[in-house]
Amino acid sequence: MIIIVALVYALKLGISFLSTDRVVNTARCRSEQDAYGQAINGIVIKKFSDSRNHIWKAVLVQEKGVSKVSPVFHNESGYTYDSIKVGDSLYKEPYSLVLVRFRGKTKKIFRLDYGCEKDR
Repeated sequence: MIIIVALVYALKLGISFLSTDRVVNTARCRSEQDAYGQAINGIVIKKFSDSRNHIWKAVLVQEKGVSKVSPVFHNESGYTYDSIKVGDSLYKEPYSLVLVRFRGKTKKIFRLDYGCEKDR
């Protein structure tokens, strides 16, 4: 009887881990999809953790005289956000996960990576 109870408990525990993993992957895929549709073309005027949005990594970009918060770094698992500094120019076309950073005369190309596993 004890063995059966232990097996049932282990099975339930395994299912809860699978469920948690799927929720995390769903959040990553949703963040990737949101970033995919966004465009960026401006200068970084501020980097911050957006406390109103669960402390997401964000940048404030000045585009054509208008300041715009870009949350494309939320759930991004690469080091793109860490490599950006205030004063950098960023360019990202909509429907793409490629981000180009210009710093002085240097151009660096990043592929935004969210760790989304679509084959689940």
